[in-house]
Amino acid sequence: MSSSGQRGKKHNQQNWPQNEQGNEQGNLQGGGGSRVKPALERNGLFCHVPTRSTEEYFDLGAPQNISSGGKVGHTATTHNSGNRTMSYSNNTVDNTRTYKHSKHNEFISSAFNGPVNYGDNVYHFPQPGPPMDARMHAVLQNLVQTIGWDSLSSQLSIVNQDKHRSTISPFDPDEPENFWIFRNIDFMQWESANHSRTLLLSAPPGHRTTEACSHFIDFTKKKASQTNTSVLYFFCSSAPKARRSTCLIHTLLHQVVRCSKARKANSIAAAFLSTLVDGHFRRHSSDFGEDDQLDTTVNKVLDAPDIDLIEALAEAIKKAEIRKLSIIVDDLWEDVADWFVQIIMEAAPELKALLTSRYNSFRNIPDGILFIEYDKERQECLGSLQYDDTRYDKISEEHHDTLQWFWEHPQYLKWSVSTTSSLLYIEGKPGSGKSTLAKYFEKNLVKREPKASSSTVARYFYTFRGTILERTHENMMRSILCDILQQDESAFFIFNRNSGTFNVAIVQNGLTNL
Repeated sequence: MSSSGQRGKKHNQQNWPQNEQGNEQGNLQGGGGSRVKPALERNGLFCHVPTRSTEEYFDLGAPQNISSGGKVGHTATTHNSGNRTMSYSNNTVDNTRTYKHSKHNEFISSAFNGPVNYGDNVYHFPQPGPPMDARMHAVLQNLVQTIGWDSLSSQLSIVNQDKHRSTISPFDPDEPENFWIFRNIDFMQWESANHSRTLLLSAPPGHRTTEACSHFIDFTKKKASQTNTSVLYFFCSSAPKARRSTCLIHTLLHQVVRCSKARKANSIAAAFLSTLVDGHFRRHSSDFGEDDQLDTTVNKVLDAPDIDLIEALAEAIKKAEIRKLSIIVDDLWEDVADWFVQIIMEAAPELKALLTSRYNSFRNIPDGILFIEYDKERQECLGSLQYDDTRYDKISEEHHDTLQWFWEHPQYLKWSVSTTSSLLYIEGKPGSGKSTLAKYFEKNLVKREPKASSSTVARYFYTFRGTILERTHENMMRSILCDILQQDESAFFIFNRNSGTFNVAIVQNGLTNL
């Protein structure tokens, strides 16, 4: 057959090599020249039919072995084509060569057996038996229908996720260090969505994505009985790296069966295995033998590529008739994330997936996935707020011990112990050292008042000697906001929530609308 896998497809071959070597030859005479062309193509058996307009090759199928032990005959014939005569000799073609079944050949049987009449020509083909792939495919498909869930589950690599979760620290979404997830607008959109959505979290180690997943599993399970939602979850750190794909799918399959009615367990197992069998024979796997033991055969069926395992899990979800599904997978890797989301989403009409990954492990984010990367939005915001502050470095330093009086001044002492918001206002003539005093205060505040170390300190120095921008109140607001968001990460999410999704254009066009 041809690599396209379509029976009886016509192949226009107008530029055959002039001197194809080998026994498979036919002589074309006429028009003052000759060409040599193969009678058998690499992936199947082709017969040549001269026509008035073009030379067409019909794919006649490809038996696994073409070996007649003798000759494939061609009858002598002539055919008028336009103003010239094309003749085929009645020489036989030696066909003792064995042609093994192509790995890309999906024909179940040969298209033509024995003598075939086509117009004035008679073509003779050997009578092949059914291809081994087709026989074995049917045998395995019948076999997997008899394997129950109990037999299958004993051969799966299932990891106890609840036991693993017991080792995970508690998690409080209201802690400021966790705001980057639970106060993020994308998270809120994902959580409140009433249609299929997927959220991907990415963060460096230490930012508690694993704990966040465990927390959300508990949260979703509590709501599951009210919303009729099935919850599947997996922590990739619970499985050996070399087998994490297998453990992921096998464990989720076990959870699918656990979420389903008991009477469906065997049919779910059959759907899972049947899909894997189909995958093996799409790839023309030759690992199966009719004399294999049952356990050996099942293990060979289970030994499949990641995408086949994901497709098999999707078929199991369909068979379980799960409509509302939540999937939480921690530390998922990029190679399977896109396939996983798209294939599983097709299986469950209402899917809400929470995935986490290692920081910067995804080069491309799959389409349609909400993506929260730790601190990315805040850094983009800070980049838009920052400006080159040339004023601060130009302010003169104080002379030694000339400003010690400030810390003992009654107004400062009253202000420093205030328990409510208060303002300390310093007034002076131009050139009297107000900027030097303010710089000295900002540099030494934490030394004099240790409790200030837990506070956010923002600064801005107006100047009428610099650019127009350095004189504006808008620039003062930008600078103070930048200092606050830089020192207090949690403040960004309050700012973001109150101003809507952060847009650089807002800052560039002014802060008056915030």
